Amino acid sequence: MAPANRPEIFLLSLAHSPVFDAIYSSLIDKLSESATVKRAKTVTGAIRYLGEHNPKAIIITDRGLIEDANAEVLQNVISYVQNGGLVTAGLHFPNFVASG
Repeated sequence: MAPANRPEIFLLSLAHSPVFDAIYSSLIDKLSESATVKRAKTVTGAIRYLGEHNPKAIIITDRGLIEDANAEVLQNVISYVQNGGLVTAGLHFPNFVASG
């Protein structure tokens, strides 16, 4: 698929750990074969990206989105979903989020 025609997948990694890339490199490589994969590791980067782009999907990769300091990014993600966007929470996210 030509790069211009590829959907964008946005990885939201606000609590990024270097081990993430080692564990999920094959997944990211596979996604990159059919989509343009973008990632934000900072609040500023996430807000800028979401303000300028409308990705095909957002993958929340870790617990960073639910930390109080990242509330503005969470509001942007909620708005994205309310406007029809697709969000998946997975990878490291369920490993570090307490239920209940």
